[in-house]
Amino acid sequence: SKSYSNLQDVSVAGFPSCAEAEGDDAFEEALRGDKPFLRRGDAAAIFTPDPFHAPIARRLIQAGIHVLITKPVVQRLDELYTLTDALRGTPVHSHVELHKRFDPLYADAITKAQSPTDFGHLTHFHGYMSQPRAQLQTFAAWAGRSSDISYYLNSHHVDVLLCMALRQGLVPTTVSAVGARGVASRELPNAPQSIEDAITLCISLRDPATGRAASGVLTSCWTAPRSDVHSQQRFFAVGSAGQIEIDQARRGYSHSTDARGYASVNPLFMKYTPAPDGSFDGALGYGYRSIAHFVRAVAWGEADDVSRLAAVNSPEVEWATAILEAGRRSLDADGAKVTLARSPESDGRITLTVDGVDSTTATASSGSSSSSKRARDE
Repeated sequence: SKSYSNLQDVSVAGFPSCAEAEGDDAFEEALRGDKPFLRRGDAAAIFTPDPFHAPIARRLIQAGIHVLITKPVVQRLDELYTLTDALRGTPVHSHVELHKRFDPLYADAITKAQSPTDFGHLTHFHGYMSQPRAQLQTFAAWAGRSSDISYYLNSHHVDVLLCMALRQGLVPTTVSAVGARGVASRELPNAPQSIEDAITLCISLRDPATGRAASGVLTSCWTAPRSDVHSQQRFFAVGSAGQIEIDQARRGYSHSTDARGYASVNPLFMKYTPAPDGSFDGALGYGYRSIAHFVRAVAWGEADDVSRLAAVNSPEVEWATAILEAGRRSLDADGAKVTLARSPESDGRITLTVDGVDSTTATASSGSSSSSKRARDE
């Protein structure tokens, strides 16, 4: 309590309360009983493996609970539209935790990308993000089975690309994906042989009004070696009047010790060192602020501009879901091109087409071992 400005209650309640409890609906323990832990008007954050985001969020929204969901918000467009339908006509706030939008460098770059003199028209965006191979065991229960590294890491730079592109009238039109394999399958013997070490998304964008086109190449990897940072994160964007390059991992601040060696540190995300009086001092970090903005929206009853753009029913979140699902579908179809388009027959919602197969009739499930290809590999 003392570390957090003498907050009266810093207790933590876990649901399910029994460590042995199992089942996809075990979280509902928080909603049951005459005096449930979560009541209408409360707020909850969902930080679970990807397949659980949609069912938990839908149930909480139905119960009138405000929801913050880690990225990716869901894995498939049909799941997203189920959530947006549930939100329609309710006062519930439902946002995606997109902390890179609060990174001062990324935020400035997104703003600069809208300037005709500082950047001009977006031409190309290239992003890379990694996790060390040593952390693969953390994801052993689901890696390559119910989700993949693109959902986990490419979701960051997909959002940055869309924040730049959509405001210039550019929309995604096609996605194709390629994957590297061989390392994660050895590190995780129980994972399917098809588990990807790295996934690259190749994205085409076009302005339907002018015909102007742009491209994006986003790579994510979770078999990187140990280095001076936990996660390599960088992007390079080219415009008709300028270019932007950010290396999030190295900001000119390093720290070395005999015990831990050399490290590039980033207190802009979260300041882990305490204040002089020993209290928590990380409230200015962009990892903290992304959550604080959601809580503020719930408390005030209205989201600010930054939080509103991260709403589950925002165009940025909708297109991001489409790109990530398209990437998974492309991988399951051996790198086939996937076309993204708003369909008049679907009330303007986005549909995905792989080799002429409409998304509403395709049987492959995003990132799931239920797809025929992955079932064979297992």
